[in-house]
Amino acid sequence: MKVRIKNYRAVGYWVWDTRDPDDVCGICQNNFDGCCAACKEPGDACPLLFGECTHEFHMHCIFKWLEGSNNPICPLCKRPWVVQSTQSQLATGPSMPTIALTPAMMAAVQALQTGSAAPRSTAPDPTGSTSNAPTS
Repeated sequence: MKVRIKNYRAVGYWVWDTRDPDDVCGICQNNFDGCCAACKEPGDACPLLFGECTHEFHMHCIFKWLEGSNNPICPLCKRPWVVQSTQSQLATGPSMPTIALTPAMMAAVQALQTGSAAPRSTAPDPTGSTSNAPTS
């Protein structure tokens, strides 16, 4: 008896490589496998940012948190918020992913950390878009 496969449909599944698979974003309380309230689909458009304090958040959630405060601090431990560098991420082991931030994302992170964020109408778009249209 022979079996002949006429067609098949492959299905893939991805997850963020976090310390605990049940972890949620401390700001929006959504799973890291999902997306924040600002995004429609999870994935590369909604990456995770890791602080030197080892707390992780959706990129848009921590950006919004830092924009709303005069002092850039981690919302969970209240330590100064500093994004982990690639070297420190690699030093912590394979469970901490290394994400590639675009130059616009890095400029936004640095501006928020130094407190010199541009007005909302001209702030760099963390998604890398070059539009300077005012936001509402």
